[in-house]
Amino acid sequence: MWGYLLGEAADTDALAQKATRAYADLVAAGKDVALWPDHLRQQVYLGDEAFVWRMQALASDRPVSDKAIPRAQRARLKTLQGKTG
Repeated sequence: MWGYLLGEAADTDALAQKATRAYADLVAAGKDVALWPDHLRQQVYLGDEAFVWRMQALASDRPVSDKAIPRAQRARLKTLQGKTG
């Protein structure tokens, strides 16, 4: 993860400390973000509608009406209806 934050390998103590500070700043910047109520979709997906669409397209071919899946989790987003196939 440190390499991702820095854009290079954190292979020295100085770079590891820099990455640690970058991570702390990243976490602090999101402290007031309403992550769960604003971004959780269908009780499963944490992302925007395009992300939900991509994940549903990659999901198994289990029928959406399968009763083993709670209704809130199997419901298609209204804005994405008609985009299948």
